[in-house]
Amino acid sequence: MLQFREAAERIAEDWRPVLRRGEAEVLKQNRLRDFSVSSDGAVVMAVASGSQSYTVQLDLHNQLPTCNCNCPSGRGHPDRVCKHSLGLLLWRCEQLSLGSDGSDQGMQG
Repeated sequence: MLQFREAAERIAEDWRPVLRRGEAEVLKQNRLRDFSVSSDGAVVMAVASGSQSYTVQLDLHNQLPTCNCNCPSGRGHPDRVCKHSLGLLLWRCEQLSLGSDGSDQGMQG
């Protein structure tokens, strides 16, 4: 299966400012909830909350993750990655480094 940390680092090269926001504003502020992880662990979904709620999906089946979010930055822009998607990717990396599939855990906010 894909090395998730390597995938995150590849995305980060082009999206370093957004990655910082994903970590600071989404991950560290516990803005993700209602996690769902597929049985193979490669598709992850969550709801990102803030001024509005957005549905975020991460598909890790390919060399580079596919991110979908219905926020204004992510919606309809397949060449962009929003802070919510990167926050979810970082959450997934943390879960895997802790040895968890993530399906029984979540961030309380």
